[in-house]
Amino acid sequence: MNRKFIIKIICLVLCLFIALNAVAQNELAVVKAEKKVVAAQALTPLILKQQWIDKWDGKLPVYGSLPTLFKGIEYLYSRINSFQERYEK
Repeated sequence: MNRKFIIKIICLVLCLFIALNAVAQNELAVVKAEKKVVAAQALTPLILKQQWIDKWDGKLPVYGSLPTLFKGIEYLYSRINSFQERYEK
């Protein structure tokens, strides 16, 4: 085989490789774009709420040293007593 023929074959193989690589990159870009579109359409408020529930660890927020669900029992009793005193007069 002569040298020019081998160089032509190598060039053809390289061109083929470059073309196949470009096609593969293009297909990859198309798939990524389709994936983004599907993800954007799939993120409805209901699904986001479900994901938030699935991620929740079951703990309530803690403010201060102990978790408190109410402002304070003593405060509530004092408010009730003050209202009762006002209306009893």
